[in-house]
Amino acid sequence: MENALEVKNIKKIFKNNRGVKDISFDVKKGEIYGLLGANGAGKTTTMKIVAGLIKRYEGECKIMGINIKDDIETALYNIGCLIEKPAFYGYMSPIKNLRLMAKYYTKTEITDKDIEEALRLVNIWDVRNDKISRFSLGMKQRMGLAMAMINNPSLYILDEPSNGLDIEGIVEIREIITNIKQEKGASFLISSHQSAEIEKLCDTVGIIHNGYVSSSDSKVDVLAKFPSFEEYYLHSIGKKGAEA
Repeated sequence: MENALEVKNIKKIFKNNRGVKDISFDVKKGEIYGLLGANGAGKTTTMKIVAGLIKRYEGECKIMGINIKDDIETALYNIGCLIEKPAFYGYMSPIKNLRLMAKYYTKTEITDKDIEEALRLVNIWDVRNDKISRFSLGMKQRMGLAMAMINNPSLYILDEPSNGLDIEGIVEIREIITNIKQEKGASFLISSHQSAEIEKLCDTVGIIHNGYVSSSDSKVDVLAKFPSFEEYYLHSIGKKGAEA
C-alpha cells in the first residue's frame, strides 16, 4: 500500500532544548495513524512540521510523495489541518466562514455544494446561519473539521481533536473522522495523550516519547500482544506494562 505521508529522521530542537530529536513513521493511504504520547512529547511539533508551520528542521517529510522542502505549495494542497484550536470568525456563521475560506483556494473551485457537504458531514448544517461564537466547544471542534475538509484533502492532520470534550463530544468527533475515512477514502494523522481514544479510532499507533518514536505497530499486532494500548504505551517507554 502506498504512503500518504512519510516522515524520516525529523529533528527540531528549540532554545529550551525541547522539540523532536529523531522522528520517523509512515501513514498509508486510507489509514488512521495515531501518535500517542504525553504532553510535551513532541506531537504538536511533529504535526506543525508536516503542516508546513515549521520550516527549519532536519530530516525529510513527504506528502503524497512530494517533499515539502522541494514543493511546499503542491504538497500542502493535499492536506487539511486542525492544529491545537480551530481559528474562525466567531461573529460570522459557519457558511460565511467557509465561503470566505474557499476564496483562498485557487487551484480548485469550492462550491456551495461542497460547503453544504462539509457542514452536513460534521452535523452542523442545521445551524449554518448561526454565529459560531454561540457554539459549544464540541460544535467548534466540528466546525474546525469542516474547515479542514473544505478542499477535500487526501490527508488530515488533527492535533488532539477531542481534547477538552465531554463523552458525547468525543464520540461525535470519532464518528465524524470514521465517516470521512469511509466516504472520502482519506488518510489521517491524529495525535492524542489518551490511549483509549487512539485504541478505538486508529489503525496504527506510534508511541512518541521524549522527542522519539519509540515504537510503531498496527492495532491488530498491538492487541495480539497487549491487553490495551495503555499497556503497550507503558511497555514502549520502559515502564511497567503487560508482558508480550
